[in-house]
Amino acid sequence: MRPHEQFKAGAAGQPTLLLLHGIGGTENDLMPIGHFLAPHASLLSLRGQVTIQGRTQFFAASAEAAAIKTQVAWLTETVQARCRQYQLDPQTMIPVGYSNGADFALAALGSALPFPAAVLLHPTSPLPLKLQLAGKALWASHGAQDEKVSAPIFRALTQQIKASGGQLTVFHHDQRHNLNITELRQAKAWLTHFMEVAQ
Repeated sequence: MRPHEQFKAGAAGQPTLLLLHGIGGTENDLMPIGHFLAPHASLLSLRGQVTIQGRTQFFAASAEAAAIKTQVAWLTETVQARCRQYQLDPQTMIPVGYSNGADFALAALGSALPFPAAVLLHPTSPLPLKLQLAGKALWASHGAQDEKVSAPIFRALTQQIKASGGQLTVFHHDQRHNLNITELRQAKAWLTHFMEVAQ
């Protein structure tokens, strides 16, 4: 395993959660959350390659399509290498992202990667990309008091997902941009059901 990655093997036949942190985060941040969401799944957590004002992320908020595609290409190469190394099936790998990581999970899901679904915890904005989401299942959360993502911006994001063919489930709560146990329980229930149906 390379620096700035975490991997935990799960039970045989279980999918892999690809964990993608928020701005300023590291590969360690979402490991406990991944275990909570899917206790028997393998967990692969990556650190973003982009650093802005000392804060690690997957791409800048102002990034254009070309810059995001460059990072998705890095993710594709990394995932393919880890799937070979750990004998993982990319077709059952599910990205779980928070904030900037949620945006990156959406970008990855809408590219050529074969991921079937994604969990988007507090995604921040629509992407400047043409997404291909037909047949993909997505779960997204938004807080009514989110100081970083207004209701109209989140609505625009959901419209982009639906227009791209994604099957979207939305969970609204009354908190801010913080992760909370209520949304994590909802995400776990959705993810458990998706994995049961997919098997």
